[in-house]
Amino acid sequence: DAEALFPPQFIERLDYELMKMVLRGITVIIASGDNGISAVTPDCAFVSDVIGSSPWVTSVGATMPSKNSAPYCSSPSLRRAMGTCEEPGPITCSVASGAIITSSGYWSIYRARPSYQSAAVNGYLHQAKCNPCRTGVVEKHEVNASDLGTPCQHLSSSKVCALEPLFTTTRASPDVALPGNSYPTIVNGSLGLFDGTSASAPALAAMVSL
Repeated sequence: DAEALFPPQFIERLDYELMKMVLRGITVIIASGDNGISAVTPDCAFVSDVIGSSPWVTSVGATMPSKNSAPYCSSPSLRRAMGTCEEPGPITCSVASGAIITSSGYWSIYRARPSYQSAAVNGYLHQAKCNPCRTGVVEKHEVNASDLGTPCQHLSSSKVCALEPLFTTTRASPDVALPGNSYPTIVNGSLGLFDGTSASAPALAAMVSL
């Protein structure tokens, strides 16, 4: 459910209960979601998840293999034939890259960012080709879409980015990402290949339980 649907008092109580589970030694793992920023309007306003945004859970995103990524990149013969690899490894699971879902990511509107996230989030904001609101010129929260290297889904039709005030202060999700693409799944006796953070999250849970 959307974090914004609940009052701060509910969020505080929810986190209190999740904290008690963690103190008992229970690891709470949750899928970040399969809908990108989970926009529900043409403006592409982001929707953070009420549980996935909690600092007391481990939120799991999904990745998918890239034909340009390792181990292909490590082969000299393939490098000579295909040129320099553009992807250093698995990429974010996305419909833009051929998957059937887009791994969700968001900033909390309530929860403060844990200190352990600072380095990773700052690195993302610095390096991502289309991180939220990254433009050549940002002045008084006014953004010109033409300044973007690639179209950025976080800009509203009024060229305002609702995420910008949250970048340096609130929790970012997901925490980690595991393969979530082309899982062999039997449904009603038929074998199919499915994508989803609902596959990558249980995979991490299995690893944690070992």
